Amino acid sequence: MTSTRTRHTLRHLPLPALCLSLAACSSLIPRPPAYTGADTVDAVPAEAFVGRWRMVALNPVDDGEIPERELTYSADGTFSGMIRPTADMASTMGGEPILMSGTWRVSEGHLVHDTSEVELQGDGLVSRMAATVMRSRPAIAARANVYERAQDRIVIVTDEGYANALEREQ
Repeated sequence: MTSTRTRHTLRHLPLPALCLSLAACSSLIPRPPAYTGADTVDAVPAEAFVGRWRMVALNPVDDGEIPERELTYSADGTFSGMIRPTADMASTMGGEPILMSGTWRVSEGHLVHDTSEVELQGDGLVSRMAATVMRSRPAIAARANVYERAQDRIVIVTDEGYANALEREQ
């Protein structure tokens, strides 16, 4: 049985591909409150995403600390990402960053991660267990609808309801 601490830690990993990576534990990850922003984007060119972004949760599940999250989209259709664990996450999973990589594209107003691989570097029990589960699963796909778009800020909402602002890093 999963401890309360583990449930609390898992709910703070709302990066779209990571949430899908943990689909086997989906009953442990509560749904976020509905995002009420308007969908103002029908189409977006892929070039709009190229660059380095900081991800900011717009509808967090609770008032807990959200880890710092960064994504870098390359023009060649690959991406990389990093989640810096919060103190609570580090106490369970270790303080090493969680790394992600894969391929991406834009399709019909959606940001699509065609494949995503997640690497948990920590040596804590939860990190080792999650890494074992993820290694045994094929790479995953994730999709997010683009709701807003400006040069330095893009709002996306995943199929699971997580709303995040991508804020361009300089």
